[in-house]
Amino acid sequence: METGTSSTTNVQVVSDLLREHDKQMVAHATRELRMAELVDELPRGIIEARDVVDEVARICLEQPCKKPETLSYEQWFYQLIRQELDRQCRLFAEERHRRIELAPQEGASDDESEGYDAECPLGIITSEIEPEESLPEHQIPDQAALPPDAAVSGQELVAILQQEIKHWPADEQQVFELHFLVGFEAHEIAMIRRQTKRQVETTIGTIHSWLREFMRVSAGLY
Repeated sequence: METGTSSTTNVQVVSDLLREHDKQMVAHATRELRMAELVDELPRGIIEARDVVDEVARICLEQPCKKPETLSYEQWFYQLIRQELDRQCRLFAEERHRRIELAPQEGASDDESEGYDAECPLGIITSEIEPEESLPEHQIPDQAALPPDAAVSGQELVAILQQEIKHWPADEQQVFELHFLVGFEAHEIAMIRRQTKRQVETTIGTIHSWLREFMRVSAGLY
């Protein structure tokens, strides 16, 4: 009887937290989907952020006991969003590979047919660093004036940055997503991560420095 009561309590706690964080989770999933679309990991508009969050909610409510002991419920929600997006990216990659094998001579790429703008990602990333600061993307020379081997597209920069972030410590990765992508303030992240506001602000400052350094080096300013 106690086990059943405990299970019911967990479901209620999860349900309440899902409602409380729904808006932020949808915003986070939207940004993650946008990044995946920009680097061609997913077709534009094929998946809705609302569907991703609903799937995460279903998993959490059906199996609340699956939450890792080392994570808070809020951290678990965002982990599941990442896992669901990774799963969708794998499915799309498999389907694209299958179609290429069946029809290797098909015409133009999806990027061309959909009017894909490969330079948009640069603005998305740099606008999250220091909006009031003069940033390196404003100083990048005209791509047409650069030698072909020196020109780096916005799409390539996003892909490079994504790979770079994967090598960051786990704490910095999560704070980056929560602050720069989702838009949480330091005190909100502190609550989610069970840290002090000062600790979170220090981490955000470190990430600011890393991102500025990345953009300056990528822009060839050194």
